[in-house]
Amino acid sequence: NSTLSKPQDYWFDAFKDAVGSIGHTVLVLSPWKRPIALTRSWCIWEIYSTLATKGILDVAMPPRARAEFREALVTEFDSIVKAMCRIDAEHAEAFKKEDQKRIKDTIEKHVGVTEVNKMIHDRMREWVAETGKQALRSDVALHGEKKVACGALINNLAVLLKEQGKWTEAELLCRRALKGLEEVLGPKHPDTLRSVNNLTNLLRGQGKFAEAEPL
Repeated sequence: NSTLSKPQDYWFDAFKDAVGSIGHTVLVLSPWKRPIALTRSWCIWEIYSTLATKGILDVAMPPRARAEFREALVTEFDSIVKAMCRIDAEHAEAFKKEDQKRIKDTIEKHVGVTEVNKMIHDRMREWVAETGKQALRSDVALHGEKKVACGALINNLAVLLKEQGKWTEAELLCRRALKGLEEVLGPKHPDTLRSVNNLTNLLRGQGKFAEAEPL
C-alpha cells in the first residue's frame, strides 16, 4: 500500500526476501491456455522471487481446467508448451503504472528481463514434464503398460524431456513406447516404425551411433 515510499532496492532485497521467507508460492493458472498471472508484473516478480530464493512453486488449476489440461497433454501438447512459456517480463502490466515501472526497473537493474523470462520459462516447462509423468503413472495404473505405450502421451513427454536435455529419461520413455507398440501392433506397423525412428534420432543425438545404426 505504500509502493512509492519504498526505496528502489526494496523490491530486490526486502520484498524478494519476504517471499523467500514464506518459502511456498501457489501459482493459479486460469485460463490455462493464456494464464492471466503470467501477464501481470506483480505475479512475474513474485514467481521470480520464489525461484531466486529456492522456494517451492506449486501450480494449481480449477477442477474443470485441470480436466481440460489433462486431455490436452494428449491432444494439444504443443499448445500447452507454448501457453506455459508465454512469459514476457518486459511487457507485463500492473493495476498501478507506478508499480509496473518500479518492478520493471528493478528487473532491468538487478537481473535482466531475459534472465527472469528464462527462469520462469524453464520452471513452467519442468512443471509440464512433472504433470505429464504423473498423468503417465495414473494411466498405467488404470489401463496397463501396453495401452499407455501405444498412446500419444508417452511420446509427447519424451520429446519434452529431450528438449530439456534429459536424454536418459527421454530414452527410457522411447524404449517403453517401442516395446509396447511391437507387442500390440507388430514390428512393421507404421506407428511402430515411427517409434523406431524417434528412438534412433534420440540415440543419434546422444552420440550413441552403434546403437542407432541397426535401428
